Amino acid sequence: FTMVGYLGLVCGSGLLLLQWLLKRGAGWRLWALVTMLALVVIIQFGLTPMLAELRVQGLSGSPRFGQLHALTGGMYLVISILGMALVAAGQPNK
Repeated sequence: FTMVGYLGLVCGSGLLLLQWLLKRGAGWRLWALVTMLALVVIIQFGLTPMLAELRVQGLSGSPRFGQLHALTGGMYLVISILGMALVAAGQPNK
């Protein structure tokens, strides 16, 4: 998942840069990209290290691990839904 996280950071940053270069306002597409990128950052640098630490401590069966794992899964679901919405909407009209 580490590589997926870094790929998400690179792609999300690239898409935001492209949005800015094309001067395409602050519509819902921009906010979807910002939300997706923020969630990837939270997962990559916040939740993943916490899960790894619990795993090292042998607490992968603990309620806390389950909560963090469920939270991470939910965030990935939101990222996926927003990504599908962006793809389904296609390119914005000028």
